[in-house]
Amino acid sequence: MSSSHDHAAHHHGSVVHGPPADASTAHRQAFDAARPDRGRTVVAVDFEAREFDWTIAPGATVKGWGFNGQVPGPTIEARVGDVLEVRFTNRLAEPTTLHWHGLRIPAPMDGTDMVQSPAAPKNDDPPILSGGPRCEYSL
Repeated sequence: MSSSHDHAAHHHGSVVHGPPADASTAHRQAFDAARPDRGRTVVAVDFEAREFDWTIAPGATVKGWGFNGQVPGPTIEARVGDVLEVRFTNRLAEPTTLHWHGLRIPAPMDGTDMVQSPAAPKNDDPPILSGGPRCEYSL
């Protein structure tokens, strides 16, 4: 099969990242639907993105970005069937998101800029993210 496709000849326009217009509605619906399985619970955690002094070796400290003043971020302990509720505050000077890798959660809560607006810099009104009732957390 010949591979003589000229990508430069196509004019796809620029790719714009951003959540769809109904992103907040989809997030609210997923949040409202999140219920722990029978016998399970809601595990609530607070994440604060901020700059901090990070000791990378004895006597060597650099400015770093992390969650709750640490790298890696805090450990989340939950069990299959629990719902994770994350209250996220952004103290950085940049818009920031929390993106989950390897977790089965509703797409509107995945934390990419394709499904959610990043938390504004220095925000004091954190959005709440929540995993669905069938999430398995192994962090």
